[in-house]
Amino acid sequence: MVQSYYDPNLFKINTSSENVYNILKAYRKQYHDTEVITKNLKNNSYRNTIINKEIPEDIKPTFIEVEKKKEARYFPNPFKNWGPKGRAKEIK
Repeated sequence: MVQSYYDPNLFKINTSSENVYNILKAYRKQYHDTEVITKNLKNNSYRNTIINKEIPEDIKPTFIEVEKKKEARYFPNPFKNWGPKGRAKEIK
């Protein structure tokens, strides 16, 4: 999986849609209750059949939470009252 160059929320993959479904199902089953997932699904809907289909053993992913470092968005001011000053005035 590779992040797309024109949108940071898009990814390019070279696998089947079934494998993507399996990864998403494994993530939801690991972090959410099964009752919450299937609460609003009809019994004969295609969504219900996708969610209830078993994930093959060779495709089961493992998820690791990565701790993000909080970084400063902007550089700190080099000294007090630093920044744009008033407009230059002409002295006569």
